[in-house]
Amino acid sequence: MYIGSWPFDRARLTPDLCACTDVCGGIEYTWAKFSLECDAAANFLFRVKKINPGDRVAVIAENSIASLSLLFACATIGAVFVPIDPLWPFTVIDEILQQVRPKIIFCDESFRSFDESDNIFFFSSSLPVSCFFKASRSPGHITEVDLSPEDPLALIYLPSFEPLGIIVSHSMAYYNSVNTMLAYGFTTGSRILAAINFSSPAGLFMDTLPALFAGLPVGLVCREALSSGVIEKYSPADVFLEHPQYVRFKERFPDFSGNIAKVFSWGGIPGFDGDMRNCDRTLFPAAGMNCFVKSGNSGGNLLGLPVYNVQPKIGSSADGSELPAGYRGELFFRGPSLFSGFWNNPAATSAMFLRGWLRTRLAVKCVKGFYYFTD
Repeated sequence: MYIGSWPFDRARLTPDLCACTDVCGGIEYTWAKFSLECDAAANFLFRVKKINPGDRVAVIAENSIASLSLLFACATIGAVFVPIDPLWPFTVIDEILQQVRPKIIFCDESFRSFDESDNIFFFSSSLPVSCFFKASRSPGHITEVDLSPEDPLALIYLPSFEPLGIIVSHSMAYYNSVNTMLAYGFTTGSRILAAINFSSPAGLFMDTLPALFAGLPVGLVCREALSSGVIEKYSPADVFLEHPQYVRFKERFPDFSGNIAKVFSWGGIPGFDGDMRNCDRTLFPAAGMNCFVKSGNSGGNLLGLPVYNVQPKIGSSADGSELPAGYRGELFFRGPSLFSGFWNNPAATSAMFLRGWLRTRLAVKCVKGFYYFTD
């Protein structure tokens, strides 16, 4: 259940298997090595920097083994991981930082947007975090922090909307990983290419965490790799991309020998007006990251079959009451893998729910168990 123990537990089971690879640098970490890096980062935060459960840790960086180590370090000690895309406008980054008030900020040295201070730490994503974190000589795996499944693991922001921090709990991340692993057929031989920045809901919770939960190797991709041929060295692999990246990826790497799936990074955010049709796999990262899977059916407006741990219903937008079979209405969800709230914004959180069910503001109908998007 607790995300922070995954590298440590996996290192005991399969210490010599590959956990993750820096695709740009060609650096591979076994589970044993990756677990040590995560523990070094956790000890640095907890024992040296005195980061406590609930404290926010902002990481402004491209995808890298270092930033992934920081995620698991935060999960181990109960801190809240706040990933930020370094290419977002500085005004957006500043607004997010004002909201979350992080105890410490980690910034890849390639993106120095701040003056160095006691709570701003610069690191190189191409080097192990243990090169920078001076913890105790034998840090060990921290087990002394009491955590609840509903404690926040991360805050995810979608700056294209009004900046609202999506709270991702340990429970939400765990159950979504189970959903993804089972619904999308991750097998022992699968390799996952993490090409979406961790700041996106799909970046961490669609590909990276589910793959690591299943013990699969993950290739971490920075934007430099997306503009060069180095990414083809990690082929074949499964890669999940949002629509703009999906189009560019197909054009840039027409001979990529892997499964390239399109994901839709949306989850009931008010004001959404995108077209959900013609998606190979329709996902709801902000709501629950993974709610439907297509299975042996066709049609441009097909959402698919509900995945594990997700209960949908079609109800009235007025009062949430369930509608009779065959009626068109609003799609509602509930379950342990779903969105639970916005950071420090009870009014926005309340608007997302009706009678305890998560609202999507999406009109659907259900035919023989399959859910369809309707105009």
